[in-house]
Amino acid sequence: MADEAGVHRLLPAALPGRPRAQRLLGALLALTLVVDALYAFGLVAVGRPPSGHADFWDTTLLHAVGVLPALLTGTVAVLRPRHRLAWWCVTAGFVLNIVGDAIFTYHDVALVPLPSPAWSDVAYLASMGSLTVGVLLLTNRRGTTRAVRFDGLVVGLTAAAVVTAAWLGPALEQSGTTASVIVGLAYPVLDIVMIVAVVAALAPHQYRLSPQAGTIAAAALICALGDVVYLRQSAFGTYRSGSLLEITWVLGNLLFAVAAWMPAHRRTPGRDRESVTTMVPAASATVSLGIIVMSFDGGVAPLASWLAVTAVATALGRVAFTVRELGQANEAHRQARCDDLT
Repeated sequence: MADEAGVHRLLPAALPGRPRAQRLLGALLALTLVVDALYAFGLVAVGRPPSGHADFWDTTLLHAVGVLPALLTGTVAVLRPRHRLAWWCVTAGFVLNIVGDAIFTYHDVALVPLPSPAWSDVAYLASMGSLTVGVLLLTNRRGTTRAVRFDGLVVGLTAAAVVTAAWLGPALEQSGTTASVIVGLAYPVLDIVMIVAVVAALAPHQYRLSPQAGTIAAAALICALGDVVYLRQSAFGTYRSGSLLEITWVLGNLLFAVAAWMPAHRRTPGRDRESVTTMVPAASATVSLGIIVMSFDGGVAPLASWLAVTAVATALGRVAFTVRELGQANEAHRQARCDDLT
């Protein structure tokens, strides 16, 4: 009996006492896989009109692609007390994106010329913000020291600087009315925030996430990178509806659904990986220095330069913080040795 109890303690708790709920999640995930596979087949094998937009595939079926993950994550938010707020934020992100698609399809497109900003932008930006908050809550690890959070911020800022320098430059060149510029810049900025948040969350986990947290991080990064490519193509006027780029968002949503379905369990602490946790921030700071050097001749976007500068400044702050901690530890050791009682 003792051995059996020990085995049960090692197994991850999915939905204790609710086998029907777990079967419901499995059914929703299976349906999501079928619909996503059908949509992917439509992108690859179905002929498209010159505009690239096919009503059934890019309206009806695409809405189903968004609704099913929302149903799954919403069900998890209801049934699982742990991370309930986080899953509600993810669900809200899906729902707001569906609302944005509906507003764009049935309202904004009918307006000539297409307004900028449009009403759909409100829902899309709210969706991105809600999804970012949910990912932050799901990947956050309690009890993380300030020094480790500094390390994660260095790595996250560097990753965002690299992405901005490589792909986001054209999307940051906005023109038009003040509202249009603000909304146009909000999209890449929110994508950058998502990238920083996800990559920075790796440090507290010593760059080894649990299966569920790793799936969440992969989903968020795939969605963010899909947005980055979309923004770049839109800036050059090369984006085409119904292209293979749509797969990135479908895959990201699917991975969120898979993460919601996966049993939630705490990863047991492994051996300390001090060399990795030290080398990754140091290498990131070096990359940021390279981006700063490249910016001297105008080779990168100004935002990429500022992200790199912030990463280097954070790394220096981390060093100063460590030096202060070591000084305090040495002083405490000296006082302990000189104490009258010792």
